[in-house]
Amino acid sequence: MIIKSDIWKLDTENLTVENLKTGELTNIFGDHMKYHIHYVEEKNPERFQRLVDEGKILEYLDELDEMNWTRNY
Repeated sequence: MIIKSDIWKLDTENLTVENLKTGELTNIFGDHMKYHIHYVEEKNPERFQRLVDEGKILEYLDELDEMNWTRNY
């Protein structure tokens, strides 16, 4: 699924976030991230649309990844 705003694009299939103004591409790694993204995509896709629209998708995914590291170590 592709979720876009004027500036951001989240690709849940390829697990990337792209800044459409600069072309900067961020890859999303980790099984926990993949699971969470596909879970939210299925259960509450409006959440991702809101985060993309607000420009907070990378911040959200970074915090999610940090929480996983904190919990495991």
